[in-house]
Amino acid sequence: MFYLKRVGLKGKLGDSNLELHHGLNVIYGSSNTGKSIIVECVDYALGDKECNIEFDGYDTIYLTLGHKDGDVTISRKLGENCVTVQSDNHLIQPGVYPVKRKSKSHENDRCLDDFLLMLCEIPTRTKIVVSTEWKKQNFTFRTCLNSFLIKQENIIRRESPYLPLEKMAHGSYKSGLVFLWTGNTYDKDANSDDKNWRIRKSAIEGYTEELLKKVEQDYPDLEAKAKVNPKEMENNINTTLEQINANEDLLHKLFDENRNLGSEIYQIDDELNELNNLLMKYKALNTQYLADEKRLELVIEGEKHALDLEENLTCPFCNGKLDKGIKESCAEAAEKELERLAPKIKDLEKTSININLQIDDLKAKRTEIVKKKRKVLDKINEEIKPLISKLQSDIEVYKKAIEDAKEAKIIMGLKKQYEDKIVELDSQVKPKKDSKFDVMNYYSSIFNKLEDEYYRLLVFGNYRFQEKPIIEKFDFIIDGRHKYSQGQGYRAYLNGLACLALYNSLWQNGVYPMPFLIMDSPIQSLVENDEVTVEESMRTGLFRCLKEIDASKQVIVIENKLPEGLDYSNVNLVRFTKDEKTGRYGFAKDIR
Repeated sequence: MFYLKRVGLKGKLGDSNLELHHGLNVIYGSSNTGKSIIVECVDYALGDKECNIEFDGYDTIYLTLGHKDGDVTISRKLGENCVTVQSDNHLIQPGVYPVKRKSKSHENDRCLDDFLLMLCEIPTRTKIVVSTEWKKQNFTFRTCLNSFLIKQENIIRRESPYLPLEKMAHGSYKSGLVFLWTGNTYDKDANSDDKNWRIRKSAIEGYTEELLKKVEQDYPDLEAKAKVNPKEMENNINTTLEQINANEDLLHKLFDENRNLGSEIYQIDDELNELNNLLMKYKALNTQYLADEKRLELVIEGEKHALDLEENLTCPFCNGKLDKGIKESCAEAAEKELERLAPKIKDLEKTSININLQIDDLKAKRTEIVKKKRKVLDKINEEIKPLISKLQSDIEVYKKAIEDAKEAKIIMGLKKQYEDKIVELDSQVKPKKDSKFDVMNYYSSIFNKLEDEYYRLLVFGNYRFQEKPIIEKFDFIIDGRHKYSQGQGYRAYLNGLACLALYNSLWQNGVYPMPFLIMDSPIQSLVENDEVTVEESMRTGLFRCLKEIDASKQVIVIENKLPEGLDYSNVNLVRFTKDEKTGRYGFAKDIR
């Protein structure tokens, strides 16, 4: 199976190309940057009759197809009906090939279609029945391509997203899809055989009965879930939300109170630090005062004792007599200084006592605030938060009950459809021999599986509906309504999921899946110029469905914007900025 590895333009302006990967590729950005031109280029390189875009400075479109046995590059000049092939793949010979076979006389000549089918591992030149008169023609790569390469104008179609625009191509498309799905081409003899009809009827009955058994096994409590009253659950949700809001308001008040108490504690701590620093300074000053007091007392006491001592009037060196000098007294000055110092010491002691009292008061106040703060935190963590958490859990339980009820009703409707199908099969009449070919006789099991996949995608894509969709005239009917009356946003959403369902189903159940799916603006159509407002959850849901694509497949989506809140780590994102200085402006230099 090949994948689109590179799409590009060549000409006098050089080479402008875009790299693509396996898995999901999203090309997004501003309008008028050449995003939609990429789809036109792919279509033209794969054999479309003409290119609907004119390029100044480019005259060749090319595609590189990645393949396990080697890459193949297709180049096609604008206005020409042949392609130049460069190949590193042993299956494909390089050279120049016509886009289509010219006539039956050139039946053995190779053309573009041959090696596209070979790279898809689809048998070449397979004849399929295309009319009720058993007329046959070759199955080509483009027979069903319109369901896998969806341009912007087709994503919003009111008609079937599958059938080609040209009604004359409907017969070949329907038979081609049966061939891709089953690998069968059918012939007149096989169609008129009663035995084959009985085998097909038995197979469909068996498949339907298996589906019924699976429903009963997977949903044993289906009826109990269906009895849940959604309105009652919604009332419970509304009541619980009111309780949550009330408790959250209380929680905010408690947080504010806790924050205010914390601020008071910080303020008290600042005051305590200031008082303790002041107290330390007073203690140091008091120590200084006491030392001065002691020194002065020693001066006074020493002078008193000095009067009682006999004065030595003899020289210690020569034993001669010395004159008696006049000594000045320091005691009087010391006594005056001591008198001034005493009240300072008392005032300092009194002030220190007051400061200690203030410190004790602040510590007591702080202790009370801390207790109050702890009670607030205990109420927050042990009462309010657990209550809110429980109420939120209750809401999830109510929501699940509502979803289970909706799902149960859908499944019960599905079960009834299966039961009705068995009744319908029992009443079928055997076909007459030599009857005309009717390709729709082979679509019963195909539609069943396609309906299953579409149903799965609608649920996963957040679309609200009651009954499982059914296919009528190659389009889906949901809750008994056709999409004719829907706005273009809803049509784009439903058509996009329908084409994705076909692509996925072919890979899951088909014999020959198609290599890629390209969709232009399935989400942007949900945003612009829509008659009906489309839920944001649907836009996100559509992209969730696209993100399921694994590396064995390839999906390419063209969009203006991406839904927010999704993980795009495994997606090849290509952004066109429409800015010459930032990133990539657009697809080609002259396309603005």
